[in-house]
Amino acid sequence: MSFKPVNILAEDLPTGLKTNFAAVLGMSLGQCAPNWWGLRSPRRTA
Repeated sequence: MSFKPVNILAEDLPTGLKTNFAAVLGMSLGQCAPNWWGLRSPRRTA
């Protein structure tokens, strides 16, 4: 059984604050537990 991290934000927060809060939490989780995320996306070359 696998699990996925989820951010739950209050409905009454303004949209910009929700966005910033979710981004900071996501980056923090990515630094703390990099093995939770999949492989890196391939980069396009010009």
